[in-house]
Amino acid sequence: MASEIINIQFCYEVTDCPLENTQFITYKASWGCNDEVCMSINRAAEIRIRLADRPEPLATVTKLSNPGICGDPEFVELTLFAVEPGTTTAVLDSAAGIFTDISLGFETCHYRHLCLASQYF
Repeated sequence: MASEIINIQFCYEVTDCPLENTQFITYKASWGCNDEVCMSINRAAEIRIRLADRPEPLATVTKLSNPGICGDPEFVELTLFAVEPGTTTAVLDSAAGIFTDISLGFETCHYRHLCLASQYF
């Protein structure tokens, strides 16, 4: 009886960014002789998608009004862009320029304050 080993390599290519970064799959294999299945196997596995190049955020802030001490709030307009890493070149593909887990804030006089009056996505 000879020991036989078969190595199989699977390559996957996706054309769109999946909504979930982990894809669960099942590998099924069977083998035998002369159309007779001697053994079969099922193995659960997962594919974890990790982007190689993540866009970087670039923000521009425009002051719309000055604040008053213990009075009127300051209004600013903050525009956030997705840019190619290490550049100021905007990412044109909207699917590639998606951010997750973004925290925005301003700190003044050692207090953190931020009120978002309107957002455009």
